[in-house]
Amino acid sequence: MLTIIAYVYAQVEIHSGGPASLPTSRATLYQAAIGHLLARDLVRGLTDAPSVPDPDAQVIALRSLALEMTNGELGADRMSVDRVILVGSLRTTLAALGSGSIPEVMLSGLIKRSRLLVPDRDANRFRFPHQSFRDALAAQALGDDVAGLMRRYQAARGDWRETVLLWSGLSRPAVSGLVATLFAGADPDERLLALECLTETGDVDPVIAGEVIAAFMADLASGGSDPRANVILGFVSGRGRYTAVARISPRGAQPGRLIGEVPSARRMVLYG
Repeated sequence: MLTIIAYVYAQVEIHSGGPASLPTSRATLYQAAIGHLLARDLVRGLTDAPSVPDPDAQVIALRSLALEMTNGELGADRMSVDRVILVGSLRTTLAALGSGSIPEVMLSGLIKRSRLLVPDRDANRFRFPHQSFRDALAAQALGDDVAGLMRRYQAARGDWRETVLLWSGLSRPAVSGLVATLFAGADPDERLLALECLTETGDVDPVIAGEVIAAFMADLASGGSDPRANVILGFVSGRGRYTAVARISPRGAQPGRLIGEVPSARRMVLYG
């Protein structure tokens, strides 16, 4: 993650001609990094090279690939894909776009130039350089389809949990509804995920955010909280998000004050 941050910062500063401002969420950081990696050869003036397909077509193809992999459509191994199947996925997406790019040429560029795909242990299989790239691209591919996101998460939570978080970081209009839906359930892990979504975006409706924070702060104050929730509350407080929700929370809690008063939470803010 630090390498990605440094790369994006350097690229933005170099090509904007002024001080760089970093993305404000993990999701937008990956979006920027992928965009820079795909457009790098064009920026360098290598537009005559036949192995430099249109960056927009490449990112759409990668999003489709990531979504298919995470869905398990390309095989039971959701982390890597066979070369033949991979080329077929690229071909299908390019045909749908009406693009003249050759899938084999695009694959070569994704491996050798942007390096957004790398060989797996089996040289005939390929994967993203890190699972987070797959999850970020799958989140982008879903667009505003919050119902589809929830359906996939509930069917395979382990495969989709990180994608839910990264989707939240894209600050889609439906992010408040997603958080409310997760929090309304009886499943403790879903409720915890609702809280964790607040660390990814500052765009959740303050009333909904306040309800979520107040519930977990009440558990923390009573000494019966989930240790994972303590860490997440520390991140929410440490990033300064939703600091005013206490005034409009239906429960009337005061998260900012409580986080400062409860020793375990204060340690999470400082060291978590």
